[in-house]
Amino acid sequence: MPLFARALSAIALASLSSTAFADVGGAWRVTGEISGRKFTSDCRFDPRGSQIGGQCVALATGDDKVKPGKLYKLTSGSVTGNQVQWGYPTKVFFMSVDILFAGTLNGDRIGGTISAAGRKGNFTAVRK
Repeated sequence: MPLFARALSAIALASLSSTAFADVGGAWRVTGEISGRKFTSDCRFDPRGSQIGGQCVALATGDDKVKPGKLYKLTSGSVTGNQVQWGYPTKVFFMSVDILFAGTLNGDRIGGTISAAGRKGNFTAVRK
């Protein structure tokens, strides 16, 4: 392959990759339900290549067990194509439990499943 064609391919691949990683960056409103409990949080995702850092803050839902303003720092997160995953630990009855989100990015929306301690639910995230 001529040098020019290789350089052009590398530039095209780099621009596609950086665009895919950048698509999840920023502020998102996440709503959903797991085990009959509704939740709402504001998350900020900070892409780092194919990995995601950031944090989520719980919002009031009317459920006495939800502590509005509680901050959860992401301990895992990744983007592979349009598949997005992130997670963070929380305490449930003095036990540490990992909350894991797995969804599909479609424009300014992510829809998917949430799981924690063997329980599953669904969530939707909308870019703010």
